[in-house]
Amino acid sequence: MNKKFATRLMDMPLVTSEGTMIGRLDDIIVNDQTGEIFELLINPTGEKITNFKKDVKGRYVVPYEYVKMGKDVFVIELQRVPRLD
Repeated sequence: MNKKFATRLMDMPLVTSEGTMIGRLDDIIVNDQTGEIFELLINPTGEKITNFKKDVKGRYVVPYEYVKMGKDVFVIELQRVPRLD
């Protein structure tokens, strides 16, 4: 298991498995009992994506179950994420 400090994850890009930029990590929602990551809050900076809800600040709410962490990037396979539109 590789370890990373949470501060190093902030502003990390989220891209699709095809390499399309979606946005950058702004915050992480975790279970305060187990530490399990539930969702990533992503500031949209790339292509508009309709697969995700947005919070009151306009950030994408991305379920962590669909995300893989690379060395310097989060990767998501949009085909696995249910569409909202």
